[in-house]
Amino acid sequence: MSVRNSFSIGFFHTELNILIDTWKYKGPIFDAHTHIGEPDTLDKMVDIEEEFEITKQIAIVHSKDGLVAARERYPERFVFAKYLSLTDIAHYNVDPVIDDISKTKEEGYVLAKTWFGPRWRDYIEDVPAGFRIDNPKLEPVFQALEDYELPLLIHIADPDTYFELHYQDFSKYGTKEDNLDQLENVMERHPHVAFQIPHFGAQPEIHRLPNLASWLDRFPNIVIDTASS
Repeated sequence: MSVRNSFSIGFFHTELNILIDTWKYKGPIFDAHTHIGEPDTLDKMVDIEEEFEITKQIAIVHSKDGLVAARERYPERFVFAKYLSLTDIAHYNVDPVIDDISKTKEEGYVLAKTWFGPRWRDYIEDVPAGFRIDNPKLEPVFQALEDYELPLLIHIADPDTYFELHYQDFSKYGTKEDNLDQLENVMERHPHVAFQIPHFGAQPEIHRLPNLASWLDRFPNIVIDTASS
């Protein structure tokens, strides 16, 4: 390599580093997707978050003890998300879900969470044949979210590789396209519900980005997070 080429490459890297430093976000960081389990794991999670200068975060609650500990130890840090009953939703048993939604803010939660990664069907017994989240039987649930102005963090589908390796039985899990279509139908019917769609909107693959971009253009009431993407 000539001295001139060596100098040019070095200059380029210097300029690139300056640009990266200029473009790098330096403000407070909000982590929009974390989980709270038992109290004994809480401090370790916060330590890791603080290493990356994260100052506030959404916490999806899995444990009442974990919730209590988080409130006591870090009263200003967390925005809490409450799981809605998957068992009730999966059986179109909407009344207890609506009752739960009505109490969610009183209990100190800011948003609700539902999980519809296709493998949920492996954990719930006697799921009605052909269950769909866009079934009209679930309309009262989404209407309750709108009435109580409660945002919903809704996990739908999974990465393409999951469908290739784990969800090959389309009669049970559906295709990824069908999973996404169901959520799209719900969003079209409920423009006043705020939806957070995790994991890059379940569409991190390059060939799916145009569809994700279309969602973001068409639905001003949705946001995506980049957790595990």
